[in-house]
Amino acid sequence: MPEDALAALLRDPERFIMVLHDQQGAPLGFYELHRVSPMVSELAYFGLLPCAIGHGLGRFLLERAVAHAFYMGVSKLEVNTCTLDHPRALPNYKKVGFQVTRVIRERWDVPQEYWPASGQ
Repeated sequence: MPEDALAALLRDPERFIMVLHDQQGAPLGFYELHRVSPMVSELAYFGLLPCAIGHGLGRFLLERAVAHAFYMGVSKLEVNTCTLDHPRALPNYKKVGFQVTRVIRERWDVPQEYWPASGQ
């Protein structure tokens, strides 16, 4: 992303980016909330670095993201996921209260380096 586009995104008053750090200050993961209307926010991005996966930090950070969204006063929080996300993404979203409301099947020309480990 060009620096000017990133700067504009970071200045957006309807966008909130939070980073989870370890005790030494190294980043472990992040989430981005985007308020799309007065009562609706989107969990636009959510992720952990590979070193943080498998330690319960995903659930911890996801619960904080959900709490943050509702603290902002929204009544609806949306998230989109896809097969390129971690296999535990959808189960974790469901564990914190998200519900599948629709499934859209799409085919994209995705470079091979982004394919899941199974190669599918």
